[in-house]
Amino acid sequence: MSILARVCAFVLMFMLPVSAFAEQSKDYELSPWTTGIGAGAMFFEGDEEFNSTFITDLKFGYDVNENVTVETGLGWMPFLDAKSWTENDPETWHLDDSQGFRGSLDGMYHFGERGSIRPHVAVTGGATYFSNNLRDQEHWVPFAGLGGGVTFPIDDRLSARADYRALYTFDRDEFNHLAMVSVLYRLAFGDKSSSGATMAQEESYGAVDMPVEQSEEGLQTIYFAFDKALLTGSAKAALDSNARFLQENPDMSIVIEGHCDERGTTEYNLALGERRARAAYDYLRSLGIASSRMSTVSYGEEQPVDPRSNEAAWAKNRRVVCVER
Repeated sequence: MSILARVCAFVLMFMLPVSAFAEQSKDYELSPWTTGIGAGAMFFEGDEEFNSTFITDLKFGYDVNENVTVETGLGWMPFLDAKSWTENDPETWHLDDSQGFRGSLDGMYHFGERGSIRPHVAVTGGATYFSNNLRDQEHWVPFAGLGGGVTFPIDDRLSARADYRALYTFDRDEFNHLAMVSVLYRLAFGDKSSSGATMAQEESYGAVDMPVEQSEEGLQTIYFAFDKALLTGSAKAALDSNARFLQENPDMSIVIEGHCDERGTTEYNLALGERRARAAYDYLRSLGIASSRMSTVSYGEEQPVDPRSNEAAWAKNRRVVCVER
């Protein structure tokens, strides 16, 4: 079986169960921890003993902030074929029955916002262990390199990522170049605790139970769950009402303001407020409100309606307000 066929079979086998798990679990508040599994190809060049081969990869990562991820990985190369194996050279016989195990640590910088297609650049380092000793009697080969890739969101928890890494081994007299390409499914897991609040407490102050507030212009305020930009049923009902009001007042234009509670950094909350405002904007557009009548702005945590530091106040501050411009 070719390397490409092995990669495709692995991806198809893995995609269905992981997608189903993510669909069942997507309502959880997410922690910065992630796990992932993928497959790809390792291309050996120069004086390396093996032909290009299939590799699987298991990943664990931590999102340091909106843009930076640190990720560790364990790769397995089960089908190593010796590049120079011959029946007449006993020193090469064992190489054709080898496996490789690869440990890595990556640092990645992602461009763009979460929930969108995001390219990234990466630095990587680690070591590969070969089950049979190489020509120089070594089992361990350290490496370092650079790379990049792109992440494609599937839902709140699950994303697909394509990676390329240019690697260099440096345990011998000269550098050898390797390259790895892979496709990875990445899953965010666990719940996010904040200020000792449990998930049940967060949900009890979520968007669903907030009372509807209506401005003097007849436009309703929309509320969100903690660290979320997803529209709940009550938020969509409020936006349905706002769309009807705008249709009854065709000369009115609005600014859609995104707001957050005080938890999180200023930069993170500005981005979250913009995603909330954009979610409302896109929903109103789907109801037939012209984009020329709407604009968005994020105030992050800077304009709370309730300045207290408790769950009830935070629930009021996680909102989108539509105001006439």
